[in-house]
Amino acid sequence: MSKEKISKVAIVGNYLTGKDAPWDDESYDFWILNSDIKHIKGKRIAKWFDLHDWSIANYTPDYLEHVPDKPDFDIVTMDEYPYREIMARYGYLWENSIPMMMAYAGYLDYKYIYLFGCESGEFTDSPGMAASLYHVMGALRQEGRKVYLCNYAQMDTGGLYGFKDLQKTRIPSGFRFK
Repeated sequence: MSKEKISKVAIVGNYLTGKDAPWDDESYDFWILNSDIKHIKGKRIAKWFDLHDWSIANYTPDYLEHVPDKPDFDIVTMDEYPYREIMARYGYLWENSIPMMMAYAGYLDYKYIYLFGCESGEFTDSPGMAASLYHVMGALRQEGRKVYLCNYAQMDTGGLYGFKDLQKTRIPSGFRFK
């Protein structure tokens, strides 16, 4: 399916709620990152992201051996990421790949952005990482996009500063896609 026909993107990490991603629903593009490349067999992937600085000495993660020789998905590294354009649009506040992927989804004009499997302790343990996520989420919502935190136990505790009715854009825990 071409991007013109799809207005929803699911950003899928490898944490607990990643299993809830609606892999069989063709109305979504699916984006994965980093070591999730190890677990793509049978899944429809549109983009794989590794936004680390590959010039750093000794950066050779074991998951790179899992990248297919001729992938049927786009590979986005920092060389392909439109960093300057996205910074000009959303400002600078990046501490993690997930907010960078969210901003890229807005840049590509996705209307609905769903996060699955992205609830790592990073967002609750590191104020900088949480701030990045919430900053980008707010900027995307100001553009009229819907951002869904899917079944978040740690991150979404019911309220974010500046959002009075978060429940309207949050998928309830236990929700199943049909």
